[in-house]
Amino acid sequence: MYKILTTFLLTSLLFISGCQKPLTIQNMNVESVQSVALYQEDFKDISEWTAFFSKNSSIEVGQVMIDNSPCLKLSFKLGDWGGIGKSFSKKYSWNIKNSVVLRIKGDSSSNIARIEITDNGGERFIKLVPINFQDWKIITIPLNEFKHRQDWQPDKAPMDGFTLTAVEGISISPTLKGSGVWLISDLKVIP
Repeated sequence: MYKILTTFLLTSLLFISGCQKPLTIQNMNVESVQSVALYQEDFKDISEWTAFFSKNSSIEVGQVMIDNSPCLKLSFKLGDWGGIGKSFSKKYSWNIKNSVVLRIKGDSSSNIARIEITDNGGERFIKLVPINFQDWKIITIPLNEFKHRQDWQPDKAPMDGFTLTAVEGISISPTLKGSGVWLISDLKVIP
């Protein structure tokens, strides 16, 4: 009975929170659902998220409360480049079969988000995601869809491929010139 009730409650919460399709979780209790994530950002503390931007751009990182839950607020006016990122205090070991899950509220700007993972030694891998919606969306990106960033890599990046053995950080950046505001309420990596 407990498992059935837990499944119903979790499915209902995901549906109410804006997930387009109800997610069915079977044979899991609340504790196992919470422990599934290999990395999870709940945005209760956003002090480690930093903005980076060109001289003709501005990026602001803030926190807002939506339904008593903290959300990261990314406000941007992009002239050239910019975004927000977090360097991890410890390095993570992930697997190419894992996925990044992001819950984001778009602004109908039709901008494109660059989700970027900093792998061992600073090598960058990206996935471009259109933000052509205004409501909350849950976006799931399998790590095998991330591609080597072609337009820039740090000078001393090892260039040894997407090893995922010592992941150093993650960033989110708009890629098109213009202004917008995105809210992010959940960011995690799951098996």
